Amino acid sequence: MKITARGWPWQTVDSHWASNLDKTTGQKYGWNPFSVKGMGRFGGGWAFKFGITGSSSLRDWVIDLGFGSIRITFKKKGNAA
Repeated sequence: MKITARGWPWQTVDSHWASNLDKTTGQKYGWNPFSVKGMGRFGGGWAFKFGITGSSSLRDWVIDLGFGSIRITFKKKGNAA
């Protein structure tokens, strides 16, 4: 199992064409849910979002909690890494 977090207020905006364009690469996302930086916390310009998304294989789950998301990936048995 692998758990990652993305888009939380204390994390920095990744380098992406949209964040490079508005010069927000490396800035912190911050607490303002109406401030969209780059492609937003959730991609596609979303500044805040709530919900649960599962992949078709049910191995990948994303839980969106308003200010950030948590991704849980279940690995196949026998896979190292």
